[in-house]
This record gives sequence, structure tokens and C-alpha cells, in this order.
Amino acid sequence: MKLPAEVILHLFNYLKDTCPTKSGSPRIEYRQYGNDEELYKGYLSSKKEGIAIVCLNTFLKYKKELGVKRMRSYWGQFDCAKCLALKRLKPEWMNVTHEDQLNQD
Repeated sequence: MKLPAEVILHLFNYLKDTCPTKSGSPRIEYRQYGNDEELYKGYLSSKKEGIAIVCLNTFLKYKKELGVKRMRSYWGQFDCAKCLALKRLKPEWMNVTHEDQLNQD
């Protein structure tokens, strides 16, 4: 069954608004920073009167057709695998703040 044009247009406009392109990028590449569930829930809450909503599988199909790329979250510059392992061990010296060092006098 073919979807009406206004349903597809609403879906594409939602995806374009929710998945912005990177600032200064020479190409239009839509980037998704959340997971699919959050994106779909946002789509369900953006329902307009008189326009039907699509199921999750159809939503994901059109998301793929639009070329939305899923981005990983930024963990920070110094979060290498070794640093993460050290944070899990939580040695006492990692919990010391600069304020604690200044107040040791």
C-alpha cells in the first residue's frame, strides 16, 4: 500500500528537523544523535491532525532512504580505553580535586 504524499512529507520534515547536518559541512548529511526509539517517540508526539503516522518499520525504512547517519556520542578527548579502565578501578588519587589539594595546608 502506497502512503499518501503528506504522510511521507511530514516524516521527512520531522527527520530533517530532528537530525541536523553538521555545521559547515559541504554536503547535506543528516546526523542522528539519539537512538531509534527516542527518535520514533518524538515522531509519534509530533503527530499533526489529519496526517496518519507510520509504524516503526516504515519509519526506519524512510530514515534509511533519507540517508540519516547514526552518530556515536562524544566521550571526551581523554577517555581512551586505558583511562576508562583506571576510572573503573577508582584509585584514591583520582578522586582528589584541585580544591582538596589547595586545602591540605
